[in-house]
Amino acid sequence: LQTEHLTETLPPEADDTEASQMVVQGRFGELKFGPQNLLRLPNGLLGFSSHHNFGLANFPNQEFGRFKILQCLEYSELSFLVLPLESESDLINARDLDVVYEQLAIQKEDGAVLLILTARREEEQSVISANLRAPIFVDTRRQVGRQCVLSNPDYAIKHLL
Repeated sequence: LQTEHLTETLPPEADDTEASQMVVQGRFGELKFGPQNLLRLPNGLLGFSSHHNFGLANFPNQEFGRFKILQCLEYSELSFLVLPLESESDLINARDLDVVYEQLAIQKEDGAVLLILTARREEEQSVISANLRAPIFVDTRRQVGRQCVLSNPDYAIKHLL
């Protein structure tokens, strides 16, 4: 998964040959995925355990440049707004991250974390929250991920951003 720990902009789709691209028409429009942007989730996600193959794309609106789209490749209507956790972030304790990396046999330099986001309207404004309790841990070298529920109850399921 060529994403420099998922925090930088993904490579433009034009860099891939047309033959190696997968195109999905999802709820965020047409998304193109090259081999370096594919992610296998062998256990799926909570509530979606039968879906295993995903692509990671930049969010189309540049105003939300850090946001990514985790698009299911088997079912185009299934996609998630995600946010790569920056390495210097204190949203999740580094020790808790290290424990999961060790449990999943992910080398720290190959590890990345995606937070699943929820956008909703409250009164007159849009509110975005992140699920800190069940992030997706990604081995960027192997392009494999797993959603893990952290045991620390201090991590909110709806942490306001």
